[in-house]
Amino acid sequence: GETRYTYCSDCGFSARCEICARPLTTAGDAKTLQCENCGSRSDMLLQCPSCASTAIKSRGVGSGALVRQLSREFQGRTVVEYSSLSPLSRQALERADIVVATNKIFSEGIAHFDLAAFVQIDADLTIPNYHAAESLRHYILKLSSQVPELYIQTFAPEHRLLTTLHDVTRFYEDEMAERRLTHYPPFATIMKIAVRDAERGRYDEKLHSLTALLKDAHFFGPFEKRSKRSYEAHVILRMTAQEFRKILDRQPTDSYNWFHVEINPFSSL
Repeated sequence: GETRYTYCSDCGFSARCEICARPLTTAGDAKTLQCENCGSRSDMLLQCPSCASTAIKSRGVGSGALVRQLSREFQGRTVVEYSSLSPLSRQALERADIVVATNKIFSEGIAHFDLAAFVQIDADLTIPNYHAAESLRHYILKLSSQVPELYIQTFAPEHRLLTTLHDVTRFYEDEMAERRLTHYPPFATIMKIAVRDAERGRYDEKLHSLTALLKDAHFFGPFEKRSKRSYEAHVILRMTAQEFRKILDRQPTDSYNWFHVEINPFSSL
């Protein structure tokens, strides 16, 4: 997929929004940094603001690329990928020497592994989901309880997630302070409204209708993407379901089966 994490490979600096301090992701043109929280955009970094290095990288490690790299480094070992797109039998997992996995691995027993490692967790922390740190903390603690040794690769060991791994009260306080500052749940309500269609003409009509419906509301987007089967787009709003109902009530039709609404969505992508 598109790269999502922009950082300095010399000092570990990660690009953040100057307006709301949220992590910036790389836009599809690879020349622009964008904030999916407030919608601001800026030019791609040419030099690190922290150490003046020009070693700026924009990447997210894909599991397939990691499998190929490990296969080259550990020739003679069985390296496999385990994800929703690459399912394996329990027997195949147990026979493998090295498994590159997504969180789907937690649906299987993993007690037979000698060690585990989270690779480049900084990328996971820059995902534009308000609960990214909370979710990652859950998986780190779950994995650490099931393997003898656990390693975490990061440029930011001082991140609140890592400094409070064994102090849930402090993590909660820090997480709530961050969400209060950035107006995320439970201090605000987020709505993700999406349209989708396999036919381009109908998709364009739906997207036009959506932006017209929300013409008086402040929203971020639309964020568009193309899958194998359909055209898709979504916008992000900060408003309650009751406020959105008032927008619908002002419209001349009661037929709204052409869009989908999520309240406080699991993913903002």
